[in-house]
Amino acid sequence: TSPSTTFHDVALMMREKKTNGVVVIDASRKVVGIVSSQNLIKHVIPDYMRNKGFLAAFDSPRVFADRVKAVQNDPVSSFMNKHVRTVWVGASYIEAAAVLAEVRQLPVVDDRGALVGYLT
Repeated sequence: TSPSTTFHDVALMMREKKTNGVVVIDASRKVVGIVSSQNLIKHVIPDYMRNKGFLAAFDSPRVFADRVKAVQNDPVSSFMNKHVRTVWVGASYIEAAAVLAEVRQLPVVDDRGALVGYLT
């Protein structure tokens, strides 16, 4: 997906593809970020609720629905994780597994840094 993809569209994409993460790439297919289901959840919580309990903050279903509607057009670039670990396409399975032991989502890139795959 691109950095301009909206919250709404990435959430639909994740649901349709049954995945917990989406790689964000620029026009040259270079990895610029990653969006996880956790990023979506954190983005829905308004700043003034950050220090309160999540469930207590959304005790009314209407509050949660209104907040989702309010952020639906926000671009993923505003809430994606910009620090993304990648692995080179020629890396061994052991190298990839070692990185996957630390992260849940691992984009695979070629010599130019362009996305060619994705491991979870």
